[in-house]
Amino acid sequence: MAFTYIYFWAKSYERLFGGGELSRFISSGRKRIDLGSSEEQERAWKALEEALGEIERRYGRCEVPWGEINVVVRGGVFPLGGCGRFEVLHPDEGEEAEDGRIHCNDGWGHLMVVVEGTPKEIWSLLPYGQSEDPESPHYNDQAKLHSRRMPKRFWFAPEEILAHAKSIRGRKDRLEALIRVDFSGALGTEADPPPAEVTADFRERLGPIEMDRMALGQGGLSEEPMWDSRIEEIRALRPRMIRLFIQEYFDLLPERGRYHFETLDRSVEAILKAGAKPLLCICFKPRVLFPEVRQDLVLPNDWEEWDRLIYNLVLHYKERGGRGWYWEVANEPDIGEDGGCPYRFEPESYVLYYRRTAAAVLRADPEARVGGPARANVRSPILPRLLEACEKESLPLHFISWHIYSSDPRAVRGTIEYAKGLLGKHPGIKAETILDEWNMDLMTPPSDPRFQPCFIPEAIWHMKEAGLDYSAYYQIRDWHVSFETFARFMSPGGTAFMTRWWNRYPQYDGLFDFQNEVRPAYFSFKLLSRLSGERLSLKSAHPSVRGFLAHDERLRLHALLLWNFSASPAQAELVLLGLPKDMRVRPVVLDAASPSSSEDARLRHLPASEWKKGDSRVRIEFEPWGVRFWSIE
Repeated sequence: MAFTYIYFWAKSYERLFGGGELSRFISSGRKRIDLGSSEEQERAWKALEEALGEIERRYGRCEVPWGEINVVVRGGVFPLGGCGRFEVLHPDEGEEAEDGRIHCNDGWGHLMVVVEGTPKEIWSLLPYGQSEDPESPHYNDQAKLHSRRMPKRFWFAPEEILAHAKSIRGRKDRLEALIRVDFSGALGTEADPPPAEVTADFRERLGPIEMDRMALGQGGLSEEPMWDSRIEEIRALRPRMIRLFIQEYFDLLPERGRYHFETLDRSVEAILKAGAKPLLCICFKPRVLFPEVRQDLVLPNDWEEWDRLIYNLVLHYKERGGRGWYWEVANEPDIGEDGGCPYRFEPESYVLYYRRTAAAVLRADPEARVGGPARANVRSPILPRLLEACEKESLPLHFISWHIYSSDPRAVRGTIEYAKGLLGKHPGIKAETILDEWNMDLMTPPSDPRFQPCFIPEAIWHMKEAGLDYSAYYQIRDWHVSFETFARFMSPGGTAFMTRWWNRYPQYDGLFDFQNEVRPAYFSFKLLSRLSGERLSLKSAHPSVRGFLAHDERLRLHALLLWNFSASPAQAELVLLGLPKDMRVRPVVLDAASPSSSEDARLRHLPASEWKKGDSRVRIEFEPWGVRFWSIE
């Protein structure tokens, strides 16, 4: 029953004090909360009293086991464990039904526990069943196990697979030959299976590849144009868009009625020189409109002055050729100063702020693209409320945006699918999807220097497959912040956090590091930028090898990029179908471990070869996290 209480307590707390206040308890800054203070205690008791009242009204009693509330209905009704509100290990979520139960149909992916040894012992669980056929015994067998908090054995060794296989498509004797083992448990040399096939079909065209939509961003760290010495290198990546924070340090409104855009102009000019269109994120709080430094003070004390500021800012750039730019309303408004910006919104206050700000943007430039809310947590309640308001009031919303930092590209894809699912509930809103901050996990980043350059194309592949419109990799260059600068508009705690994070902790975000040295990740984008023109069909049967194939009619060449997103070496059989003629092939290996950061060392050219017209096969070897490229001319 404990989780019943904490679930309804959280709902009541959010209703009483707002989502931003509740989110403090699961944010990285939760240790700073003084739980023993009279204010915190009073809030907690008030939420608990309301929660107990709601439980009794809904269920007729206060003592209700969580398993009677949180269930999966799949050939039966099965109680389930925690929900996703508090980031539990294996959450299940769903809509609250009229009967008071939560019918779960969403949550995290499969669970796997591995005990290393000889042989390995592995358990797994795939909610809620492998089959979608209600007549199959595998329709709800894992739902039953999940309900009992029990995984199943995952058969890993070839002899285990054969011994426990319930059904095999095709000839069983062929399967036995392919995975025959010797007594040590290693694959036998006489019957080693062939490497999985990666099929490149030069005849099947899929439409424009538009790799330039997978673009870049720069964090809100300084009023200086932080990467202006690297404009040519960024221009070489050909990003269609570059995101820029408009932070308070640009001092746009020094006093009422007087505007100062010259400092911001320098950073915007760097974007234009790089050949990109700016996505400008509005995240400033002029002191004259926000006289108190407090992240929960989010609305200006003079709306007309705010409207004029936004109008003149947009008009300033429209008159300089900036017609139709992207304007983003706020940055990570769900977590406040923990996200590096000076405000923390509730859903209702964000809708009000968005309504006024978007209107001012579009008065200045009717062709502008306006959107938001650039959530830190894709499941923040701010976006659902914004979508409801935009649909009900016909408010303009040209794009929705959010962020994720995870070393699992499938988690990146999951945020896209969730965001598109929300949009699907509002068919009248035709908004683009923009993941405008993403990178690997920055709190516990993988230590292998080869990981990040391989993670980038793997994540972008998932973005493309999920139908994302734009992304902005965070970030171009790492930068040390000024304590004194941030102290002007952030609290002492927020300023200290920003300074510790950027000046004392190791950083792996930027394509260029603090000393402006190029990182291996830059060269992943360099190879991706060579994928231009039309996307051609590339299908992989290998569990860790994926890629892109493109044809550029203007340059009269094909480009192939493959990578092995695995900590183990890999082999693949590259199947070439319909090569239009005999072609010269120039292979390149991305060498992330080279001591030199020069382009010739990082993008190491191998001897050229020739691929024959028609169909053929090529055996490809990959090192762990290996990235390989072929220019086919």
